Amino acid sequence: MKKLVLIIGIALFITGCNSNKTRDTSTVINTTLESSHLSTPEIQKSLAKNNTQIATTEIKIDGCYVMDRKDNRILIVSTEKQDFSSTGGVKEYYDATWVSNVPSDIEIGQKVQFEIDGVTLTTYPGQAKAKDVSVITIQKPETSNLSVEEALKRTLMSDKVDRNKVLVIKSIKYFKQSDDWQIDLKEALGDKDVSISINDK
Repeated sequence: MKKLVLIIGIALFITGCNSNKTRDTSTVINTTLESSHLSTPEIQKSLAKNNTQIATTEIKIDGCYVMDRKDNRILIVSTEKQDFSSTGGVKEYYDATWVSNVPSDIEIGQKVQFEIDGVTLTTYPGQAKAKDVSVITIQKPETSNLSVEEALKRTLMSDKVDRNKVLVIKSIKYFKQSDDWQIDLKEALGDKDVSISINDK
């Protein structure tokens, strides 16, 4: 039963991240005012000193992202949570696949769509050969120096991140006043959360 659930999950993953040339590839960014209890410790300290609120840009994170790269393979992880508990599976499942035959210019941190050439091995993460991989450009905040992809790449390459784990993006925020990024990650097969602050330099 668990194997069947895994096969179904991978099939949904391939469909969800499948390339669609007519799809709108723009990414919505919502700008709000966040109070200090939602920010990183560094930002909280700054807010306490200035007794003010901070303008926050929260990036929409739907879709599939390159979370790691080894030679000509990339690890693509979906941000879409699936619940298979009703059929005996896990309650919180995120698709992840090591995809080979990938162009050298595909980098960690990029949002992608892809098509599979042939079958997908039903391990976790899955393993498959790419027929086509295309990058989806993510709109960056107007005042930031780093792009969203650069901020995410720095986070994933950080010493604070265990690259032996399959990680899922939970949220990406840019704080204009403090000129910082906050990226929240979660272990796909565990309950551990990781929050990383990146300076926008």
